[in-house]
Amino acid sequence: MNDSRLCEDIKQNLEAQGINLSEAEVADLYISALDKISEILDQGDIIDISDFGSFWRKKNETSSSTFFKPSDNIQERINQ
Repeated sequence: MNDSRLCEDIKQNLEAQGINLSEAEVADLYISALDKISEILDQGDIIDISDFGSFWRKKNETSSSTFFKPSDNIQERINQ
C-alpha cells in the first residue's frame, strides 16, 4: 500500500466520522503520525494499536529493525 492510498483511507475514515480535512491536511497528519511512531519506537517503547497489534524496534550497532505482532482479533480476521 502506498502513501497516497493510506492518506485516502485516513480521509475517508475521518469523513465517516464527520471530520472533513483537505488532502494537504491529511498528508500532514499522516507524516506527523509516522514521525511520532518512529520517535516512540526509537525510544524503545512498544506501540499497541487496538484490534491490530504491537510494534517495537530492536537496535544494534549497525541497524535497527521494526517488528510487528498482530493481535488475536486481526489474526482471526486474516484466517477467515
